[in-house]
Amino acid sequence: MSIAIITHKECLEHNTGDKHPENRIRLEKVQEALNNSAKRSAFNFYESPLASDENILLCHSERYLTKVKDIIPTEGTVHLDEDTILSSGSLNAARRSAGGAVKAVDLVMAQDSAYKVAFAAGRPPGHHALRDSSMGFCVFNNVAIAATHAIENHGIKRVAVLDFDVHHGNGTQEILEHNGNETLFISFQESDIWPYNKDENTVKNERVLNYPMQTLAPTELYYEAFHNEIIPALEKFKPELVIISAGFDAHRDDPPADALFNDAPGRQLLLEQDFDWMTMRLLDIAHKHANGRLVSVMEGGYNPDVLARSVQSHVETLLDYSAQLSARDKKVA
Repeated sequence: MSIAIITHKECLEHNTGDKHPENRIRLEKVQEALNNSAKRSAFNFYESPLASDENILLCHSERYLTKVKDIIPTEGTVHLDEDTILSSGSLNAARRSAGGAVKAVDLVMAQDSAYKVAFAAGRPPGHHALRDSSMGFCVFNNVAIAATHAIENHGIKRVAVLDFDVHHGNGTQEILEHNGNETLFISFQESDIWPYNKDENTVKNERVLNYPMQTLAPTELYYEAFHNEIIPALEKFKPELVIISAGFDAHRDDPPADALFNDAPGRQLLLEQDFDWMTMRLLDIAHKHANGRLVSVMEGGYNPDVLARSVQSHVETLLDYSAQLSARDKKVA
């Protein structure tokens, strides 16, 4: 069994400066870790395509897309918003990041696909990007585009998105609600940190489930939420595709002490094995209801070494546990 990994060198050309928390070093470290993995022979790498205007307009307004195109500088950098910096390479990087998520969906949804699982490693991240504006380092909402693309172009009805980034996936929630497709959005986030939106503490309806966590929450609370609420909600929803917004900034060692964040280091206490456990539970759901189809898309994580370790462990878990589930089925048959 193998896993598809989608990434592109142009995502490194999004130049925010080495002192910006979301910088090219993050992706360089991730790409290096994946290439050096002991499981490397089972990783099939694909280049992220450029997301088309049509892809982007599934989730963003034409006015916003035009704004992004028009503001790209020929040299130097500009601010798209207070936190989101653009350079001459940023438009293609953002298109590659969104296009990688779309490609991941296409690979797992293809008839007679060789892949059950795929991981898209791009930057800039996406889950804060709103329908009509950028936010929090994010230009286009990669996961929302991927989910909407799956419904609009692959003939499925139900997509579940789980976001375990430490910050609320406010943009994904807004866009999926606006689009009105049959999606289930679930988000873990630390309460009372950026982006300080009231919705993050609200279980709005059966299609939006938010789980605010106190600072340095006991890891058991994540496990309890999965057992008591998230898995039952997913079982009831019966997704035909599962997508993970895979931010690793809830790791115990993220961000580093010298990061340019308002948040203190060590916002949560999760370790690689905790992210891996959540990944396995989502694979259980995908295996039961979605023919094993799961797409994971990289979001936050601002200690580059910790991010690289976490991503490597996450991808290896996607590969190994998906293979275990498939082997178990064959044995039963």
